[in-house]
Amino acid sequence: MGDANPTEDKNALVTSYLRVRTAVGALAILLPIMLSLSAILFDAVEFVPSISEFFFTPMREALVGTIGAIAVFLISYKGYPRDEKRALSNRAEHWFTDRRVSYAAAIGALGVASFPSRTDLDIVLSPEPLAFALMSIKAAGNLHTASAALFFAALAVFCLSNFRRGAARERRFLPGLTEDGFYRACGIILILCILALGFVFLGNSAGSQALKDLFKSLRVIFWIETIGLITFAAAWLTKGKARQTVPLALREIVGRT
Repeated sequence: MGDANPTEDKNALVTSYLRVRTAVGALAILLPIMLSLSAILFDAVEFVPSISEFFFTPMREALVGTIGAIAVFLISYKGYPRDEKRALSNRAEHWFTDRRVSYAAAIGALGVASFPSRTDLDIVLSPEPLAFALMSIKAAGNLHTASAALFFAALAVFCLSNFRRGAARERRFLPGLTEDGFYRACGIILILCILALGFVFLGNSAGSQALKDLFKSLRVIFWIETIGLITFAAAWLTKGKARQTVPLALREIVGRT
């Protein structure tokens, strides 16, 4: 017991948090790149109108696996405990702890991976997804949409609230921009992505056929989702100090081999 070093334990805990943030950010930025390259390079993969609809292509396992990995990292991310002193005057800090928000994002990610989206693609999946065996395609699609909204909303909360606590307000990120300002910008972009997706879904539900065809031909949903994921990745990689944690992890891997 006398060999325990509180400082080393704290440093190890901080490093663990940083690595989880870096891993989550890396997976988020990898997903749209991987899917778009697969559609460009392989004839068997169609460049579908949205990231979610890659579930109906040969990239189904890669899509579900990546989103599932993001969910696992989010579940394992405990974050920092609530600062009780600041929480007395800040209701957001009182309610939106790192643990609660990461759980909400993880539940959203698991829902996205578990419930396929609705699609106009003429594809029959074999074997049939479990969600389609348990419920109607419409119900699964509604749960997918709700899960995606929860996922992006939780990520926006991280950027607009959780990541901006502590010393982030003073640290410089770019000339004329603090780290706090960067997270705030990321949060605003995520909120705009949610609103844009809502507008597109409304257009697809109640709009003209010409509008639906335009959205589909331009792959509007895919690009909005991609912007949201890259924004989310940028925030988590920055908060995870990727420039420090990635070289450290590589050095450890090389040292072990």
